[in-house]
Amino acid sequence: MERKTTERLLAVASALLFLAALVFLIVCLFGGGARTTWLGCALGCSLLANLFNLIRVNGNKKR
Repeated sequence: MERKTTERLLAVASALLFLAALVFLIVCLFGGGARTTWLGCALGCSLLANLFNLIRVNGNKKR
């Protein structure tokens, strides 16, 4: 795959994971339940989004 395509896919995946983390966090805060599953999902999505951003940035530095 080309570098531009890979960078674009990582950026899109990172943005979508960040939005998913926001949705899970909102559900956790306003859902009314006392379960922490939603918070764990939000944390996982946030970590994956940041990991994809780091991979994308490190790929840009190596050029």
